[in-house]
Amino acid sequence: MIRFKSNEMYVEGVRISDIASKFGTPTYVYSLKGIEENINIIFSTFDKLDFHLHYAMKANANLHLLQVFKEKGCGVDTVSYGEIQLARTAGFSPDEIVLNGVGKEDEELKFAIENDVYAVNCDSEEELKYLDDMAKSENKRVRIALRVNPNIDAQTHPHITTGLKENKFGIDLATAKRIIDKYRNSSSIDIVGLHTHIGSQITSVEPYVETFLQIKKFMGEVGKQFEFYNIGGGWGIDYKSGQRIFNVKEYEEKAIPILKSMNVKIVGEFGRFIIGNASLLLTKVLYNKHTPYKNFVVVDTGMNHLIRPVLYNAYHRIIPVERRQGHLVADIVGPLCESADFLGKDRDLTSIKRGDLLVIMDVGAYGYAMSSNYNGRFRGAEVLIDRNKVTLIRRREDINDLLSTQKV
Repeated sequence: MIRFKSNEMYVEGVRISDIASKFGTPTYVYSLKGIEENINIIFSTFDKLDFHLHYAMKANANLHLLQVFKEKGCGVDTVSYGEIQLARTAGFSPDEIVLNGVGKEDEELKFAIENDVYAVNCDSEEELKYLDDMAKSENKRVRIALRVNPNIDAQTHPHITTGLKENKFGIDLATAKRIIDKYRNSSSIDIVGLHTHIGSQITSVEPYVETFLQIKKFMGEVGKQFEFYNIGGGWGIDYKSGQRIFNVKEYEEKAIPILKSMNVKIVGEFGRFIIGNASLLLTKVLYNKHTPYKNFVVVDTGMNHLIRPVLYNAYHRIIPVERRQGHLVADIVGPLCESADFLGKDRDLTSIKRGDLLVIMDVGAYGYAMSSNYNGRFRGAEVLIDRNKVTLIRRREDINDLLSTQKV
């Protein structure tokens, strides 16, 4: 995503320091080229199948980016009424929307029923019963994909694994079979598909192979012809090297033949893999702080703009925008009143001075999306780079935004 020319950093054809001068810091910077490359990899991987790609909005729901995804042929995976309305504002029709989530609100389900969304990924038997009652009262028939829990270890961080029996997501296979039998001839519930999502930031192909084999067997046991199988997403990226860590070629060799043998449409819900490594967070150095025990570089961004390091103990590369001589080992920390407010620990840097610019890499997924106003701080701006063109796609917040929803 980045390159250096005469010791200065560029994203595509744009100098990073020019972005800081024009838009300030902290600023999230997205590369259209990077996004397009990632989408193309996904479509190429599934090109032998009847495949539909739904972008997982929870990763990043910027309206401008959503319009980019629509132009590239994506539908969307939503998990809230807010995301549904953002998707509609970006131009997605209801039949391009999947509704996901373990705790769907009434207004979300009502929208799904009244507007004939592509599918509701149903997460529990009680939710399905409630959907049945709502659909009958509206004299409608709602399209359902049962989210089943295959009890597969995705070999990822415990906070983002979702396919184990102790996780809150999905329906066990025995219960799912009974539900399918119960609603087989329903006038209001149309179980058109199955859905699995076993976790996020998955770096091994094997959990997918195990899951797909289990679902194929299950399809044969229930004796029902489904319209589609929604495989979820979860492909991981390599935050330490910036290279793609998920072995797409191995996935093509081992997983795609299983999916092809199911003879159904395949739906994918990818978020991180599309947007994660196509973005960086631009920040400015405020202070160098040296103690007898530790060096700290204090910057103007923190866990309020990127919570992944503290929430998941996640690693993000941190790179000075200008190449310089010298050497410094330091913790990169933010301005918040929390010891947990760090971006990276014990990082090897060149010499750093006040006013220098740093970039925190691979923040496109769950960067802005999980940001907050903690300590009364404003969320940063977002810009999209298309070759030599820079477009502001979200302005920086100010005090008016902080006050706008409050009553005195």
